[in-house]
Amino acid sequence: MCATLEKMRDETARKAEWQTKVRSVLRWIAMGLTPEQIAKGEDLTVEQVEEIANVRNV
Repeated sequence: MCATLEKMRDETARKAEWQTKVRSVLRWIAMGLTPEQIAKGEDLTVEQVEEIANVRNV
């Protein structure tokens, strides 16, 4: 039971961290930074930044 709760807690924390990164990436895009700059600043790959940008444009 404890392991299940810990797993759920960890998953919730990962989702919250990802949502925070997505919001940050969208702000950086709005400010005109390049995907390379954003990736370096947010510790993401350029592909991840571009994926976030493409989802926003859908």
